[in-house]
Amino acid sequence: MLVRNLKKAGDYERAILSQDENLRMAIANDRAIALARSQAAQGMVPPITTQQLRSKEEELTDAVAINSKTRDNLLTLYKPDIVASFMEGMSQDDKVYLNVYWNDLKEVLKTKTGLTKRYFDRILAKHIQGVIDSRGMSTVPSSGTRNASLNEPAELTRLTLVRDDPVIGKLLVRLRAGGRPADAAKGEAIAAGLEELRKFLPTQQAIQKANALPDAAKQEWFRKVIQNFEGLEPNKDSWNAAAVELRKADVNTKAERLFRPLTENQKRDLQLLYTI
Repeated sequence: MLVRNLKKAGDYERAILSQDENLRMAIANDRAIALARSQAAQGMVPPITTQQLRSKEEELTDAVAINSKTRDNLLTLYKPDIVASFMEGMSQDDKVYLNVYWNDLKEVLKTKTGLTKRYFDRILAKHIQGVIDSRGMSTVPSSGTRNASLNEPAELTRLTLVRDDPVIGKLLVRLRAGGRPADAAKGEAIAAGLEELRKFLPTQQAIQKANALPDAAKQEWFRKVIQNFEGLEPNKDSWNAAAVELRKADVNTKAERLFRPLTENQKRDLQLLYTI
């Protein structure tokens, strides 16, 4: 999902930042709800989010950008009057999902003829539910294709938090803390897998080289890299939730859901991709 229709310097960076925030909202929403419930049960007051601290002007600007992007996407398939009909009553969340997963959704919509507003809404709702059920980085059932949800340069860059963010170091300490022998052994194994995975995440230098490739080659590079990290949780809150668990067994349980250890084939694939 490459950002196009750039008209002046800075458009690319601004578009990437906007898409990144939209994606974060889309794939983290259900996880954030689960985290909030867990914290509430433990008597923890959730911190104010960056989104909550934003000014009304910033929120309005984002809303306009999201609305415009939704219209532009739909106009690639339908006439303006049909687009206006489809967008009538569409929620902001639905627009975000449509924009983030447009590549998948477009393939579904292209197969439908004489689509009415009612059936368009049904298709969109089914696709959104498929995304929620697949938890971000896995198959989107309604699309019939297998695509990584995180498929833009800025989105991949954000995954480098697994290497660089202090919360990962805190989680590794908790994984290697004491506890019962069985829990300690499991925690050590999870920590070893996480540390190895961190070593194979793309560096900023590799991402910059990929950004210089022609569009088709660039999209394919990011697709292949991200496919190898399928199952890697991009939401920092989920990592923090694992690191602050009180019981060692719960730390292990939450941590092992945040990533999949790399296979030998994946390691070889990544090493080849980084030689561009």
